[in-house]
Amino acid sequence: MEVSLLYERFKLETNWDDSRVISATDLSSGNKVAIKRWNIIDQNATNEISVISAIKSVHVPEFICSFVEDEYRYMVSKWIDGITLEQYVEEKKVLSDKEAIDICQKISEALLCLHNFTSGPLIFLDLKPSNIIVTKQKNIRIVDFEGTRPIFKGFMSKSGSGNTVLLGSELYTAPEVFRGQYFKCSDVYSLGIIMLYMVTGQEIINDPEKISNASIKTFIKKCTSIDYKNRCANLEEATQILDMKTSTKSRNIFEQTNNEIIIQQKNNISYYKKLIIYVDGNTAFACELAYEAAHLLGLNTVVFESSSGNGGRLLKFFQNEKKKQSMLCEDRIFCNYNDKKFFMMSDKDDWQNNGLITKVDDTKNLFFSPYNVFEELGIKSKDEIKDFYNWAYSSFDITIIAGGIHQEENEKMNMMLYSDYVIAAPQSSIDEIEAYVEYYKQLEKKGSILTKNIRYVAWDYHPGYSLPYQGIALIVEKDKYLGTISHSELRMINQNYNNDNFCKINLRMFDDQYLNILNGLSAK
Repeated sequence: MEVSLLYERFKLETNWDDSRVISATDLSSGNKVAIKRWNIIDQNATNEISVISAIKSVHVPEFICSFVEDEYRYMVSKWIDGITLEQYVEEKKVLSDKEAIDICQKISEALLCLHNFTSGPLIFLDLKPSNIIVTKQKNIRIVDFEGTRPIFKGFMSKSGSGNTVLLGSELYTAPEVFRGQYFKCSDVYSLGIIMLYMVTGQEIINDPEKISNASIKTFIKKCTSIDYKNRCANLEEATQILDMKTSTKSRNIFEQTNNEIIIQQKNNISYYKKLIIYVDGNTAFACELAYEAAHLLGLNTVVFESSSGNGGRLLKFFQNEKKKQSMLCEDRIFCNYNDKKFFMMSDKDDWQNNGLITKVDDTKNLFFSPYNVFEELGIKSKDEIKDFYNWAYSSFDITIIAGGIHQEENEKMNMMLYSDYVIAAPQSSIDEIEAYVEYYKQLEKKGSILTKNIRYVAWDYHPGYSLPYQGIALIVEKDKYLGTISHSELRMINQNYNNDNFCKINLRMFDDQYLNILNGLSAK
């Protein structure tokens, strides 16, 4: 048997063959772990990693890390020593009422962590005995969160027509799911069928009256109504029938992850130095990159916008404010050469006290400017931009400048020329990517930019219609390609329907993608 090493840390105990999950040894701890693998462009990986990494429950596998290597995406979790509920029932034929209720209670506790998730309800949608592990200690773990979907506030209509899925197992999945609708009671339906399976050994029975326990019989009937309107509306209502006391302890996605994971992520950065990054034409990517640098690696990070006349784009991402921020000069008369020199010699506290930068509410080390400071302070020439960059190096670990089409050309060229990196994050189409590559080639001919500092990210990547990974690397040159940021329905819906900023929603689903990008930038 060929033994492989992943991430310079995980020694595989078996070959992949046709398996999607195999066991391995974590060389950093000596513990046995489970590793799940997807193709790098598989959206199911994003779904599962985002849930497993954000939910903390004794009934959910303990997330260790995720990473990308050799065009595959991997998720590592603590090994679960047990068998599936399907195998468990097959061995025992039927379970006692007491044991069935105990397992049902534990499944409910796990599901409640999803249904009561702090960023909005999540629905499992593919609950079945083969996705439930029974341990030797008779505890349970729910696995395989690929089908989990959010219910979006202000987006799903009362009929549920805004949420469509093409998944599920016929016998255990609620009928409305196959019509493109889902609700909390869709998981309740699956739980009712699982209870039926545990006490009878069958998913379908012709005579429910054969179930002797009256509470269990009522539970099954009220959970498995074909019409969801006649079903128990939620898990709390359903578990009351069995007089079960369920509890849920899910963690907020913005709470600090455990120190071990943070240290591991920091150690993955092979070399670190202070950076100034100019992001060309994609404010959403610039903000998400800044947010992840601050949260994932604990780096002091600041974001500035440089386009003229667009009215405070960063406010929408970090504070949900859509109105244009008034210029400082309208309120305070200090926009002159002396003030410019003063601020270039001041620390970030002075900038914050004077309103030029502000801290993002729920962070310790992420700042942004609600103004266009380059316009406010008249920072345009090469020397002025050099002074600003020197100030940024002295004040922050990472400075990100969100550029755009409205920026004055000479100012933009100067910023790009003196930045450590210029990142283009176009949509993942051949036309957009080739247009950026040609644009930068023309700028280099004019002496306005150094293409050796150009990097590319495939933004809003979707395996169904985006240019393949290999095709992008071929166009932009492999050493300039930092990777992809996956398409997200949540991102689009919150921006276009809820007018909500994505930076305060679950970005952990993209941790490994942004970590790879930051690693690529630091390994210079």
